[in-house]
Amino acid sequence: YFNANLFPNKGNETRPFVFEKKPSIILTSRVHPGETGASYMMKGALDFLLSKDDPRAIELRKNFIFYIITILNPDGVSRGHYRHDTKGLNLNRFYLNPTHNEHPTIYANRELIMYCSNEKKLQIYVDLHGHASKRGVFLFGNCLDYSHQIDNILFAKLMQLNCVNFDFEGCNFTEKNMRAKDKKDGLSREGSGRVAMYKATSLNHCYTLEANYYSGRVIGAIPPIGKEDYVETMKKYGLDPILVPEAMKKQVDEKSEKPQEDKEEKKDEDTENSDKAEGESVEITKSDDTTDNTDEPEKKIIMIPNTEEEKEPSKSKNDTENEDDDDDDEDSSKVSSDANSNVKAGKIDAIPESDVRNRYSAVYENGPPAY
Repeated sequence: YFNANLFPNKGNETRPFVFEKKPSIILTSRVHPGETGASYMMKGALDFLLSKDDPRAIELRKNFIFYIITILNPDGVSRGHYRHDTKGLNLNRFYLNPTHNEHPTIYANRELIMYCSNEKKLQIYVDLHGHASKRGVFLFGNCLDYSHQIDNILFAKLMQLNCVNFDFEGCNFTEKNMRAKDKKDGLSREGSGRVAMYKATSLNHCYTLEANYYSGRVIGAIPPIGKEDYVETMKKYGLDPILVPEAMKKQVDEKSEKPQEDKEEKKDEDTENSDKAEGESVEITKSDDTTDNTDEPEKKIIMIPNTEEEKEPSKSKNDTENEDDDDDDEDSSKVSSDANSNVKAGKIDAIPESDVRNRYSAVYENGPPAY
């Protein structure tokens, strides 16, 4: 396979080494130059994939070829543009029929994707973006037939199980989101990398990964494989069990070093605390009898509120109409009910912005919830 437009001076010279038996994964970012969050995500992906000690990264490198394009719109990035290139074009609308002169980077990226697809090697294609209006980290996928849609949405569910910041309910797999037109220039999203390359390759796993510039709606928790088993497995490789909170590691260490406390004594403590605690937040002050506790400081117990009134309010109609037309933006902020009615999202409570820091502390200090 040789494209003279991409390698005009190479002729029939020897090409780079080809890994014939390995499937391929393609990651791209910054087709919209102002979406700097995409570069942060790409930096994290590169750091992980190039890790020398992480057994997950080692296995990925053994079994896959990663084609990574960090900046698809270098001219726009260099000149400080937000969405277009130097010719005023939104490059993420020309994947259906890019030209070598007008859209050189998109032309080259499409040729790479088609090459991997024709060789039956392409497994996943993900285009990384930043999002100015919709909060969180989420995927935009394509609307497929039922059997393929399960496989399509399963990838998003696996991301939720491996990333505390990923918002599964914020993902969108609707047909409307594949055909919508931009408000300003009228260009259809059928020309975006996600939609156009799916139509050209019939690959189930074509995605746009979006990350808000500021914050997310939810903080999830990574379900453990098994507290003792996972920690011991990671220690066997001499690694820090990064997916397990510090409190969980301490719990495992304490369990191996100290005998288990008397159940009756623990039950008495729980009963005593339950008598004192009422409601969502409780302040425990010194008792009237200060003869024995004069030196003890005042103690407070504050629990994170989780009521319906404190959840993030839904957007008004005016707010929805004023959203930016970021790539593949969609009014709906939940998984499509028509395309994905048979695949339910995991229930994660939305929390107010003021409680994000507290929820982070709750997740990492107390460990993930029981599943």
